[in-house]
Amino acid sequence: MEVLAQRREALEQKDQDRKNRILEFDAYIKECHQKKERVIQLYHQEHALKALKKREVFKLKKELKKLQVRKKELQKKMAKYKSFEDFLKKVTATFTPGFLGYPEDSMVEALIKRHKTLLEENQSLMKNLSIQQCHIEETQKELGILREEYNTTTFVLLGKISELQSKKSALQEKKKHLCHHINNEECLIDQKRQDLSRMMLAINNMAELCYMPHYGPLDNMTLWSKLDMIQESILRKKQIVEETKALQSEELTRSSSQLLREKSSSTLSGEQLKKQISFASKDKLEDKGGKA
Repeated sequence: MEVLAQRREALEQKDQDRKNRILEFDAYIKECHQKKERVIQLYHQEHALKALKKREVFKLKKELKKLQVRKKELQKKMAKYKSFEDFLKKVTATFTPGFLGYPEDSMVEALIKRHKTLLEENQSLMKNLSIQQCHIEETQKELGILREEYNTTTFVLLGKISELQSKKSALQEKKKHLCHHINNEECLIDQKRQDLSRMMLAINNMAELCYMPHYGPLDNMTLWSKLDMIQESILRKKQIVEETKALQSEELTRSSSQLLREKSSSTLSGEQLKKQISFASKDKLEDKGGKA
């Protein structure tokens, strides 16, 4: 019975280990799925960032083209009015303010101030244009770096995705084998449980047949008590059988010895009769001889 209890504990431990392995396997599959989702999400984020950078570069290129067109127009105008500018500078340098009878706030002075303002604005625009060109060059460099990083990341992510897919297929195959093994183990466990229930039923039936009152009520007896009672009953029956065999052997020996004694006595009586007959015949012969 102790062996049965140990086997039951071993089966329960195997069942618990199997359940733990299944839970660990499911957790591993979930973790792989989460990693795959994170990688795909990172890929989409980088793709969106790349699209945003492309739009920014396109917008900056468009602005650069506009500024370049504006620059060319302004350069043409400057080249066109350069001679007039030089002439006016020379003329205005030779005259004092108000020499021609125009006050400082006259139209000529306003034109000169407007020219200076436009010149300063042109210089600021040229400076801004150079800054924008530098910014566009830096953006193009960053775009090239981002493209390289994007290509590298895409290659790495594709490798990881293929690796995860191969792991997933391997895990699915392993899961199939585990499920098959678990089903076989469950069948074996069910069969062993049925065998155990049959053994328990057989023990209960034998306990009913071998019941001894000094063990107490049958319903309150433990399994060990039932087994001890069955063992004691079997030993008693064995002892009774041995005693019966011994008595039978004694009876046989007694009967055989009695038969031998009777046989020996019968043989002795036969010999005595023969002797008496022989003596009687001799006496008769002697009597006949005397008469003759």
